[in-house]
Amino acid sequence: MPASTQQRLIATMRQAGGRPGRWDVPLILSGCLVMALAFRLFLNGNGLVAGGVVGLSTILQHKFGWDPALFQWAVNVPLLVLTFFILGKAAGLRSVLGSLFLPLAILLTAPVPVVTRDAFLAALFGGALYGLGLGMALRGRGSVGGYSIFAQFLAKWLPVSVPAVILVLDALTIFAGASAFPIDKVLLGVFAAFIVRQGVDRVLVGLTPSMAAFIVCSDPAELKQRILDEMDRGVTLLAGEGGFTGEQRPVIMVAVLKAEVPWLRQVIAESDPDAFVVITEAAEVRGRGFARS
Repeated sequence: MPASTQQRLIATMRQAGGRPGRWDVPLILSGCLVMALAFRLFLNGNGLVAGGVVGLSTILQHKFGWDPALFQWAVNVPLLVLTFFILGKAAGLRSVLGSLFLPLAILLTAPVPVVTRDAFLAALFGGALYGLGLGMALRGRGSVGGYSIFAQFLAKWLPVSVPAVILVLDALTIFAGASAFPIDKVLLGVFAAFIVRQGVDRVLVGLTPSMAAFIVCSDPAELKQRILDEMDRGVTLLAGEGGFTGEQRPVIMVAVLKAEVPWLRQVIAESDPDAFVVITEAAEVRGRGFARS
């Protein structure tokens, strides 16, 4: 994409009220292209419906011969117009790029052949690739339109959440595939939708989520020093109070990598075998001193 065009797109997105990074527009465009390749290489040619307007276009193509890209434009363009009027300019600008480019990418990749006729492999790899592309678009703070826009309309007027509406619409779309494809393809569509979600999560959260530990022990000074010296991890002391005894006890909070959890357990066990420990996943840990090569 020419630099001048990208600058205009970034300036347009900035009007949506956010501060887009230099990679936001390339991420959205690349994500849409990856989704289109997943659609052509694996999903569409095998009759797999993983939800969304893209999945609905597969059903209508099989039943009536409608071009998937044209159908997606026919749905997304009116929804975009309504978005500007109903949800405001900011919501419209966040949705416009992906909503228009994804159908274009699907149109341009029409000559791409299906790489496998094994429906299970198509669901597995197609779902993973589609989820990767969708995650890239979302990481670029974009939207690919479709059900997400419609869900925002309903959430504005009804006591429902956007994710719940999207889940229901996706489920209805997947099972509507039974009108065009055998039931085994429908079930594989459910599997593909699950893989899509895992792919999105991995892009947005990362492959190796960090862990956060909260430790209540009798000698926090010793444990704190061992974590600092031996594990080279920073710690934070939180004020804690026993709910039954009312005693004041510091709580040690420390963030570690998954691979460091056994090491942390060993340090805790050696410092205070009776310590109360809670270890949980942390979707993202950022800050000076944590992320190291």
